[in-house]
Amino acid sequence: MYKRVSGLKFWLLGCCTFGIYPLYIWHKMTKNLNRMAKKTDEKTIRGYIGAMLLGCITFGIYPLVWLFKFFGLASRLNAKANAGVAPSGTFVMFLMSCIPVYSFFWMASMNNKLVDAYK
Repeated sequence: MYKRVSGLKFWLLGCCTFGIYPLYIWHKMTKNLNRMAKKTDEKTIRGYIGAMLLGCITFGIYPLVWLFKFFGLASRLNAKANAGVAPSGTFVMFLMSCIPVYSFFWMASMNNKLVDAYK
């Protein structure tokens, strides 16, 4: 079963928990994408927690690579199901995730559109 994400809850609880709740949501979104990838014979990506731990060893380089893999997978899944996620390019999706505050709502919307398309 895929998990939907509330943008307001993602942002607000992130502020209240000093960034711990967004870690959980990123983990859940990654699990969603990997389940969708298995369903469509796409290559899965490493889990969020593992990627962040590898970031400690690689001085923050691996999490950047992982983010591009995450958005690349989201972009391919969006194209396969015509889920309506905009923008649909990997690099532009990455840029959208860098916008303060708005990114929480955009990421939740992206996740929810993909969940609706793959139900």
